[in-house]
Amino acid sequence: DFWSRPFAERDETFAQLRAGEGLSWHQPLSTLFDVEEPGFWAVTRRADIQFVSQHPELFTSTQGVALDPMPADVQKFATFFLMMDPPEHTTYRRLISSAFTPRNVRKIEEQIHRNAVAVVDDLIGAGDVDFVDACSAQLPMRTISDMLGVPAADQPA
Repeated sequence: DFWSRPFAERDETFAQLRAGEGLSWHQPLSTLFDVEEPGFWAVTRRADIQFVSQHPELFTSTQGVALDPMPADVQKFATFFLMMDPPEHTTYRRLISSAFTPRNVRKIEEQIHRNAVAVVDDLIGAGDVDFVDACSAQLPMRTISDMLGVPAADQPA
């Protein structure tokens, strides 16, 4: 329900959360899965998010990060990289980031440019869209899919 509201209304909600204590408890969300969900804590201020991110001894992502609760095995598969804490996360991040050095990015710059143009072209005349789904998530997925050799027909639309 929240994500279907107008952007200005969602933005105002986040502004109110940031203006408060920066930490707030929220009731469970409706879910597609039959999962018992107690609710969740939201950390909404930049400094607090940085602190949480830098202290895995106090905070963990391994319990789940999805706002739409799902069974643990499904969530682990769907968000495996996001649900890691150091040192495991650091190991995977190093492996993945080594593919995106400035030198390697220059090698695939033309491909990235073509994908960026295609993503923006797809938005022309699309009307009201979810920007993350329609744009910002598309370029990295297309780039990684191309790097892995996934045929265009098999890539997410």
